[in-house]
Amino acid sequence: MAKTVPRVRYEIDLEELFGQQIDDPELRDAIGQRVIDRIVERTLSGRSKTGHVFKGYSDSYIKSAIFKAFGKDPSNVNMRLKGDMLGQMDIIEQDSKKIALGWGDTTQNAKAYNHTQGDTLPKRDFFGLPKRDLDKIRKEFAPEIGPKAPGRVAVTDDISFDTREFDLLDFLAELEKEET
Repeated sequence: MAKTVPRVRYEIDLEELFGQQIDDPELRDAIGQRVIDRIVERTLSGRSKTGHVFKGYSDSYIKSAIFKAFGKDPSNVNMRLKGDMLGQMDIIEQDSKKIALGWGDTTQNAKAYNHTQGDTLPKRDFFGLPKRDLDKIRKEFAPEIGPKAPGRVAVTDDISFDTREFDLLDFLAELEKEET
């Protein structure tokens, strides 16, 4: 009897990330695809969602015919054999409040589950993004999303300053003239 694995899912809360709902489905698609692209880029560089280097391949896998047939490099642990699992990651659900990523294909879902849980494969927790990467994506899409909805506050560590140059003494002199 085949083992059934839970559906692997990564959910992005748009209200938390952007401080508002996003009604435009095309914009949600673009955000979701950017998250997917970032996960794939980082995974192919051999790093987990927390930025740690993936655990190395086992000696038995390195010596296997499949490893040799696909020309794998023992020093480059990137979770890519044929590219199916990472290539089939997709937006599986979305609405104005959230975007959910995962796999429609049960085989690729099972691979992702086994990698993230360390069930039948060494644990390589690749599925997700740290806050700093989500912050970069938020900044990237902020111009298209517009101002935050009234009454909602998004927690951020951004500080911006007006970079226009001015002479403080000239400014004070102008103020003094206006007062007299």
